[in-house]
Order: sequence, then C-alpha cells, then structure tokens
Amino acid sequence: MYNNPPHTEAELQQRVDKIANSSIAMVAQQCNLAVPENLQHNKGWIGQLLEKALYTSASNLSEPDFLELGIELKSIPVKSNGYPAETTYICQVPLINNLGQQWQQSCVARKLNKVLWIPIQSDSNISLAQRLVGQGIIWQPTESQLDLIKDDWEELMEYVAFGQIDQIDASYGEVLQIRPKAANSKARTVGVNEKGQYNNTMPRGFYLRTAFTAQIIRDNEK
Repeated sequence: MYNNPPHTEAELQQRVDKIANSSIAMVAQQCNLAVPENLQHNKGWIGQLLEKALYTSASNLSEPDFLELGIELKSIPVKSNGYPAETTYICQVPLINNLGQQWQQSCVARKLNKVLWIPIQSDSNISLAQRLVGQGIIWQPTESQLDLIKDDWEELMEYVAFGQIDQIDASYGEVLQIRPKAANSKARTVGVNEKGQYNNTMPRGFYLRTAFTAQIIRDNEK
C-alpha cells in the first residue's frame, strides 16, 4: 500500500476511489491483514483497516485522522437500502475540566470540520470478508448542518458542565446525541455531579444520528 499520508485532498480521493467496490478481503490482503470472522469482538477493526489502507497520520485521538488535511475518517455500515445501520461515534465527551469550553475548540468541531465517509456493506447474510467497501465521500458540513450540530453540542455540554450528565438520554439532541461509550456497563471514569464534586460515572461519547448521516450519503451519491 502507501508509505506516506496523502499530501492533498485530490490524492486522498484517488486512494479512496481505488478501494471503492472492493471486498473487505481484497483490501485486507493489500494491507497484509487477516480478516476476523466477525466484528463481535473486533468492533474497531474496519476502521483500523481503512486507516492502514489509506495511511492516516494522526496519533492524537482528538485530532482529525488525516492531520495535514484536517479530514476525519469515518466508516459507516450501511444496510442493503443504503441507510446507515447505526449511529456514528465521533469522540469522547469531556466530563471534567469543561467549564467555559467553546464550540470552536471542541473535539466535535475539529472532527466534523471535514469528514471522509466510507460506506461499508453490513448485511448479516454476507460474510465480513465478502462485504463491499462503498464509494467514499469527502464532506464538509453546510452552514445549516453546522448550526444544527453546534446547537446540540452547546445544549448537551451545558448539562455536562453543570454535573447533569445522568439526566441526558439518547432522545436529547436533534442530530448529535450523547450515549454511554464503554466495553461494558461496569466501565467507569471520573465525572462531576451537580454539587461540583468528582464522582464515578460511565464514559460517554458524542454520536451523530442515523437520519443525519443518511442525508449526507443521499446528498453526495454519484
């Protein structure tokens, strides 16, 4: 495969086009990786495969994957009708030291400034190795899309900053939501309660709703 990250957006798009319509097995073979039987215990494996196939450069998880280009890489499993099979994880929610944080400096803003979406066939009746990689889309949010994300982030972070994280459920947020992000329900991290005291709580993540990502795919279909 490649020995360096792409230097331009056009070069990245060329790499994306080369793996479009390839099976997972074909891409894995090019990367000298073995395909697991399923993703049950390898949830992040497809993302890792694409990172290697396209050669991402960011080692800091709070920065976009293609650091020099400011582009985040997101694989998105899609059903046979092209609709996303699940919400899309963006980044962790900062549960402490978050008072006064502004949207422009947030991890969500950095990650979603520009995104390379790569649809992945997710039909359960097709083996992982034979599922196809779709046509990747380099997307930048429109002003109206950005306003929706920003408004959700500001509302959600107000709850977080004032120690009300446990009041938030998946119904909050029009396009962006906060949900638990952990391997199991026993996972704990440090948070802050309504009295401003540190406590133990489940890690949380920011996720984009499927209706929002489905619209991105529809708007950019070739």
